[in-house]
Parts: sequence; C-alpha cells; structure tokens
Amino acid sequence: MAVVGDSSNRGFPPPPPQGWLNANFDGAFDSSSRSGGIGIIFRDHESVVVGGYYGRVANVTSPDLVEAYAGRLACEMARELQLFSIVLESDCLNLVKATQSDMEDSAFGMIVEDIKQDLLSLNSFFLVMFSGSPTW
Repeated sequence: MAVVGDSSNRGFPPPPPQGWLNANFDGAFDSSSRSGGIGIIFRDHESVVVGGYYGRVANVTSPDLVEAYAGRLACEMARELQLFSIVLESDCLNLVKATQSDMEDSAFGMIVEDIKQDLLSLNSFFLVMFSGSPTW
C-alpha cells in the first residue's frame, strides 16, 4: 500500500492514470441522531463517473466510524466489481493512518481490518489523503 501526497489546494482530486479508477469516499455524522451518511464515487482517468453509491448508517458514535464504513464499502465494491487498479481517496487522516498501522487499536479497528483484507485482494492500489473541497 502506498500513500500518495496530500492533494489539498487542488479543489478536486486529480484523475488516476489511464486504466485506473478513483474511488473517492466520504462520510457525514450527525451526533444528535447517532447516524450518518456515506457516499462513494468511482471515476475513470477522464474524470467520467462510472459508478457510485450513497446511503445511511445507523448507530454510529463518531465521524471516523462513518468514514471507516464508507471506506470498507468502497473496498468491497471494488473487489466485487473486480476493479483491481484503483486509487482510494479519503479526507479522513485517522482512517488513512489506521490502514497503514500494523497495530490497530482505534475505535474502528475491526472495520479497518476488513479494509486491509479487501485491499489485499486488489492487484494495484493507492490510498490517498485528499483534503481539498470539490468546487462544483
């Protein structure tokens, strides 16, 4: 696994190399309802949307946990769709760091372990920290 540099100040993730896909995932957390929303978007090297997902998660306790659920689902989708050359993009530094740690003791450790297992099934991938805000 590789972490590529922070892509802040770009306003939008750069496209992946030809033959690869970007999977940008994100989560939102509502502490009052202990629920969240997740979104995943897959784009090709020309930034054309080739797939995606959005949904809700219930009974969550933190923003990082929602991000972890989104990351796990992005990895599961990539594996199930046999998308083996993929750039995974997250704006959650805690999640990116946790996936690279040998010892996982965070509040979302089991989900991170699921992500790591899914990543092992991909031939080529990068996990990228993306902190820019898209300008739509």
